[in-house]
Amino acid sequence: MSAPSQSADILRANAAEHAELVRAGAVSARELVEASLEAIERLDPSVNAFSFVSAERALEEADRVRPGDPRLLCGVPVAVKDLLGATEGLPTTHGTAAFGDWVAHHDTAHLRRLLREEPRLEAFREDHGGRETFEERSEERARRLAVHAAAAEHGLD
Repeated sequence: MSAPSQSADILRANAAEHAELVRAGAVSARELVEASLEAIERLDPSVNAFSFVSAERALEEADRVRPGDPRLLCGVPVAVKDLLGATEGLPTTHGTAAFGDWVAHHDTAHLRRLLREEPRLEAFREDHGGRETFEERSEERARRLAVHAAAAEHGLD
């Protein structure tokens, strides 16, 4: 295993900071991807975290990111858990040999929204169609859990 390079220092920031640096033009998406690929090459042989790395595609996508990009994670290299999503054009096994050498023909919705689309800041919608904040929704769910726990405690579930 080789020693970390100076480009590894750029990876010490978090994803939000990376996106802001790219958005401001202080660092390029390509620089982030190159530093990430270098770290993967250096560390993955000992941790075996990646089933597939598409370096060329990552660099091509990074070259298309420009300062001012409005996407939430503009220019931030993202590793996708094979069990949780498919990425168009990349092999996807979902953790089983049953998928063989299947290559996804689409991005799963959560990846598309997170990585490809401009951000949409909508209020959360509950089943009843009302709009509420995250905090209000969390409080309501906590109340529902408490009611369910109390009912279960008294054999009413």
